[in-house]
Amino acid sequence: MIPLMFVFMKIMKNRLVPMNILRFWITLVFICFALNSGIQHANAKLPPKMIDFENFTTKDGLSNPVVYDIVQDRNDFLWFATGNGLSKFDGYGLMHVCSTNG
Repeated sequence: MIPLMFVFMKIMKNRLVPMNILRFWITLVFICFALNSGIQHANAKLPPKMIDFENFTTKDGLSNPVVYDIVQDRNDFLWFATGNGLSKFDGYGLMHVCSTNG
């Protein structure tokens, strides 16, 4: 802000720009700062987004209660890597796909 004020003072001292143009630019800069702070203040008042969670257990078809990794493929299936193999969620239910060998 200080360099901007320095420039304005230099312009006013040397009368490089007519006063009406200088007033216009000072007003425009002030409006831009006021609008920017108003937008930031309005965004701060927004409520946090709610995220829905759904828990899956072995009763729902999960092959093991301990899940090591979750991956979503391009068909929007969720794959759960567990200690007993893979489980696939298709949006409706879980299906045990394969077991570990060993």
